[in-house]
Amino acid sequence: MTPSRKYIDLILSACGKWANWDPAIPIAAVGDFGTIDKKTGRFEKKGNILNDERFRNITKGSSVVKPKGTEDPMLVTSKNARKAELIADASFDAQVTKVLFRGSWSFQDETGAVLILHRPFQTSLSPDIDIDALVGHELLRGMCIVRDLITCQAYAKYLSSSGGGSLSLSLGVTGALPAGGGGKATWGKSSVSGVFVAGQPGEDEGEAYPFTPLFTLKKCKKKSFFGHRGPLEGSVDPLDSLEAVDTPWNPLDEEGEEKLPRAIPSVQRASNWESDDE
Repeated sequence: MTPSRKYIDLILSACGKWANWDPAIPIAAVGDFGTIDKKTGRFEKKGNILNDERFRNITKGSSVVKPKGTEDPMLVTSKNARKAELIADASFDAQVTKVLFRGSWSFQDETGAVLILHRPFQTSLSPDIDIDALVGHELLRGMCIVRDLITCQAYAKYLSSSGGGSLSLSLGVTGALPAGGGGKATWGKSSVSGVFVAGQPGEDEGEAYPFTPLFTLKKCKKKSFFGHRGPLEGSVDPLDSLEAVDTPWNPLDEEGEEKLPRAIPSVQRASNWESDDE
């Protein structure tokens, strides 16, 4: 079984962003370029266009754009997820000051995924990029580039077993809640079959965003619209004209393994067929 690849596949299909199998590891930064490992789905960094002098003509002094984060949790569920009744034992291990989120999902006879981000914060590549120089740079041929990434203060992810499963999950905050927010995130869940991992910052991390569950990849290649390769009509961001990155594997089964292509039946030549009259 290849759970990381299956999880990435399900989340990508649900929201168009690549998932980091281990959000505690900062797998990528905005402006990174590299390739995708076909066996694991992991992004393999080769460099970064923002801090490499060889790409100065592309970036033109650009940096990153840091939009304001949100207090609302971000929820991503695979397309086969079904909302279910809350399970009573989705309780917390610690005393919570406030419950921010409760949810329950089920997956029937197939693998499903759930990802929740607490206080997500998106960082993006500046649109002040010379796209023609980017797609024409020899060091970026066959590469994909990190357009944006989403970090968060806490996360929970779930990948059900291949036969399905269910999950009830709660997100709460412990400690004091001053007017400007605060407190520490904590998770409460039901017993589950499959893979469940949750992360929350330690006491000394303050307002940091230590987890990177999601990021967007673009090919260093423009989209083609019947021969037209310019920016999308109405788009003010030239990065919108770059192709999305497809998974480098064939369709996966419920275990995350590539499905074998169906064999094409061989057809004998008519001259080799035996006549019924003989």
